[in-house]
Amino acid sequence: MKVLAIFFLLYLLNIGYVIMIDMRMGEDFSTSINHIKNPFRVISLPEYCIIIMLLLFLFLPPIVASFKKIIQTKRREP
Repeated sequence: MKVLAIFFLLYLLNIGYVIMIDMRMGEDFSTSINHIKNPFRVISLPEYCIIIMLLLFLFLPPIVASFKKIIQTKRREP
């Protein structure tokens, strides 16, 4: 879970950095948000599948490990 928290923190910091760069270039906030969302508007279906698989490989192991740990602690309690 620490890895996920660090990942989300870095993700939010990167988005904030991109917005700050766009604003320093003279763009307004809505244009900056559109620049962030724009790459996902032109992605084709196979690219979406690759992104989903990469995200699953990143997020699934920590989630499965935490569920296994919860199940093991519940079995030991009674």
